[in-house]
Amino acid sequence: MNETILITGGSGFVGQNIIHTLLKQKPTAKIYNLSRTPLQIARVSHIPCEDAATFDFSSLDQEFDCIIHSLALSNEAFCKDFPYAEKVNIDFTKKLLAFAGQQKDLKKFIYISSIILYANDNPSPIVEDSKLYLHYSNYGFTKGIAEYYVNHFREKFGLPATIFRLSNIYGPYQDFKDSPFLVPSKIMQAINKKKIEVFNLAPRRDWIYAEDAALAIVRALDVPCEGIYNLASGKAVSVEDIVKEIANELGASYTSLNKPTSGPQDMYCDISKITETLSWQPTTELGDGVAKTIAYIKDNLLKQ
Repeated sequence: MNETILITGGSGFVGQNIIHTLLKQKPTAKIYNLSRTPLQIARVSHIPCEDAATFDFSSLDQEFDCIIHSLALSNEAFCKDFPYAEKVNIDFTKKLLAFAGQQKDLKKFIYISSIILYANDNPSPIVEDSKLYLHYSNYGFTKGIAEYYVNHFREKFGLPATIFRLSNIYGPYQDFKDSPFLVPSKIMQAINKKKIEVFNLAPRRDWIYAEDAALAIVRALDVPCEGIYNLASGKAVSVEDIVKEIANELGASYTSLNKPTSGPQDMYCDISKITETLSWQPTTELGDGVAKTIAYIKDNLLKQ
């Protein structure tokens, strides 16, 4: 089937992993990437979006079979300006939902949400109906309100929407220059200083390798699955587990400042719903995922 697929934010970290998986899994699909930066990839057409806060969907006259919405300010570090974060993460989503509602034959709308929406005091494993709390950060609030809009369009207007609450994700295509994210920032510390320093080694979170997550997202395009799904590994991995893998791979040492950290201190997700629905399992072990991420960063450092 010659599907036409729109992905927002396809030039970003998660978006690029989705696009490369689409190219492998759907060799006849036409892919449109709505983002600021074009990708020089065959079969991927660019829809320029210089600023999501002001993008006008009336400029699009293409019909789409599927829409994957991954464009967002994806960390609290990028959401300090709350009015702007609101425009990008909430208002852009609202405009996209209105556009999706005008598509004649849309069979799937996928929204990439986040497990940051869950309250910190939930017991693990966290299930999809665990308690939410949106007020820890601008990022969590804007992502949560956007998710509410997607779910409203699904329940009220029949939009065929699937919402993935994505856990901590790492892997290729993630920006590693001055990154606020744990894995790329600690890899860069190990490469540049041969020493990794973290606030605390103890927190345990649910980490998933990007290619595993992308495969689940692409698989969902062809499976009857609507509603909310945890997209995670189903395992708790400590900060020490991660930095130890990085240190061993790069011959670096690591140390802790023993400072308290925010967020849940010991959490992982129940992934039984997504594994049963999509016949999918994450397959990349932490050591392999970290090694592949290091190889990606090293290769791109050489290109600079």
